[in-house]
Amino acid sequence: MRKWFKKWQNVIVWALAVAFIAGIAWWSVAGYISSRARNTEFQTEIVGYVAVNGQEPKDTIAKVPAAELESEYANFLANYSVGSLDPLFEEPPQKANLLKELLKERAILLYAKENSLLPTKKEINAKLKEYENEIKKNQAFLQYVRQRFGSLEVYLDKVLRPSIEKTMTLDKVRNKVAGVGEEEMKKHFEENIEDIKAKYDTANVELAWFENEENAKKFMSLLPNMAFDQAASQMSVQITPLNNVKRGWFDKEIEEKIFSATPNSVVGPFKLSESWFVVHVKEATVVSDFASFALSDFYETEKSTLQNSLFEKWYEEYVNSKKMELRITDEILFVWDKISQAASQSELTELEGKISRKLFLEDGSIAIDAPDTLKSAYVVLVEKIEDFGGELNENLRNRREALVRYLYEQYPSSLYVARRMYEIDKNDVEVKYNYFTLLYSIVKPYIPLVGPQALLQSILEIEAGLASIVSDTSAAIELRASACYNLYDLLKELGDATSAKFYLDQLKSLSPNYIDFEVAMRELEEMLQSTREEQK
Repeated sequence: MRKWFKKWQNVIVWALAVAFIAGIAWWSVAGYISSRARNTEFQTEIVGYVAVNGQEPKDTIAKVPAAELESEYANFLANYSVGSLDPLFEEPPQKANLLKELLKERAILLYAKENSLLPTKKEINAKLKEYENEIKKNQAFLQYVRQRFGSLEVYLDKVLRPSIEKTMTLDKVRNKVAGVGEEEMKKHFEENIEDIKAKYDTANVELAWFENEENAKKFMSLLPNMAFDQAASQMSVQITPLNNVKRGWFDKEIEEKIFSATPNSVVGPFKLSESWFVVHVKEATVVSDFASFALSDFYETEKSTLQNSLFEKWYEEYVNSKKMELRITDEILFVWDKISQAASQSELTELEGKISRKLFLEDGSIAIDAPDTLKSAYVVLVEKIEDFGGELNENLRNRREALVRYLYEQYPSSLYVARRMYEIDKNDVEVKYNYFTLLYSIVKPYIPLVGPQALLQSILEIEAGLASIVSDTSAAIELRASACYNLYDLLKELGDATSAKFYLDQLKSLSPNYIDFEVAMRELEEMLQSTREEQK
């Protein structure tokens, strides 16, 4: 399935990006595709359920099948345009988190069923009709649906209907138990007005700076006869634009004058340290009373926040009153969830004792048949014990190292495994090469997207690691040459043609036939020429 997603994700994401359904369309497609790929036994296998009074209910609505969890996981990957996560250290905890959310939904669905809040067939069909009409307006998506599912009808009934039914049910419960009307919003506004103003009051301003109060007052005297920027130009004053200024940025006195000013007015002068400044308030959005709050763009945002808070409070009370418990029956996901939820060293130590019996034989060797995701969970568990400030005894350290070495033999291309292996044996040049090469392969695509500054720590780490391999004369020529090429490639990506040329020369001396050096050198010369012209 992962290969299928890698191949088709760009096509599908594009098609659904132009579709009208915010999330539901893709969410449902991924689920449908995933469920079609599973056998009947897998679809009925239960990975978790909501226990009531300590018992497992017979009602299937309280249970989560493995197939549904896989569908949810596929949706998660699709929503973030990710082909896959690391199968040892990322996928299990993410699935555990998703399962907990699904179980929470199950508890809410039980409430809906008990209180006759399930949507009627007529309501579901009406909503499906809305979606059908919108889909027909989008020919690109409609064509995709017909090709992938055979017909629009199959897509609506098999793909959209289940997700729409669940969404409508959850919305009905939310509106019943955490409904927020105008009176509730008025009360919320009155009780939290200062927080609301701090959160939503904004202003776009310009600051004119002065060395002393005399010049600031002289500037103010020019404003009745000329615009702010004209006065600044006449006095050769520096202007600093500031957008989305929030309350709390300035002292209370300055803040009040800024947010009480009318648009396009000037306030000041104000003293800040040894300097003075005048503020041109271009525009300001201010919550002055409930009427202005109700008409604002953020009213619905605050309403949703309040409703979510009330809903969470209701959920906790409901679960406790019904003595409900979210139980994970999948062994691996249960362990990962326990590690995530552990709030003390003693909890982790107790869990370590239980897991170790499944991972290690009496002679201390690794139980090869134990799931590798349980082995990776143990590694994370020991690391978390250490994070809590616990002193790791020799036994724990040895077990963690043994598992990391085992996992590295099986999964050398996992960055998470390679990093841990490098931390254990930094002197092994092959381990070092593997780790930094993997790290570079992951960082490289993001350099043009987010810029080198955002990735500076990783870039510096990669440079230092690969450079140490290049300079290590005891390392194999193949490793040194490859590390050299990666450094040349990285520095070229960063626009540092001078440093890239240094490593290109190094590479040529190590492996004269590694690449077409004439073409590579010509490219760097063009980069250098372009840099010289920009600096003129």
